[in-house]
Amino acid sequence: MFSLMSFNDKGQMNSPFELIVTMVIVTFVIILGSQILLFANDMVCQNNVQNEMSEFKGFLEDSASGRSSKEFTFYPNNPCFDPAKAVIKIERLTKQKECSIICGRPVDVCWRFIFNSNEQSGGIFIQRCLDLPGYTSFLSDSTNCSTTGTELDGFVALDPQNGLPMGSYVLRNISSVGESLPKICTFYSPDK
Repeated sequence: MFSLMSFNDKGQMNSPFELIVTMVIVTFVIILGSQILLFANDMVCQNNVQNEMSEFKGFLEDSASGRSSKEFTFYPNNPCFDPAKAVIKIERLTKQKECSIICGRPVDVCWRFIFNSNEQSGGIFIQRCLDLPGYTSFLSDSTNCSTTGTELDGFVALDPQNGLPMGSYVLRNISSVGESLPKICTFYSPDK
């Protein structure tokens, strides 16, 4: 009977240690699980932004190469970034090294489409090469980019090099027949 009592005493002495080990393991699993969920959420957000950028990119390239004009919405809406702090714009680059890296081929002049969420910790930064002629012009003046007409009611012309807010867009190539360099008007409406 004495040895049985001694065994129980030893088992009771090991219980706090086993409890601590179990708590450490459970805490580790919870932390690891939450990190995996955060990573998965970030990937979903990045994919959402990339899909929206791909759509905008396609419409812009179609507009530059032809005369297509279709209203579309650009709104990568997700909980991973603050839309008020996000920087979305189109830039013309003139450094061959930069262009070659972004476009994946040797190019002297290129256009890139960027998204930067400007978040303090681990924000989203995505850049895409635009397949546009190097001397494409983006116009936003009221003479060239008039919004008169029923289909552009509520739209304003803006220069995508100054930033792209989220909302509805219509892109128009207004270059004259025979002109080889595209002149693009970017019309924006926040309410559509």
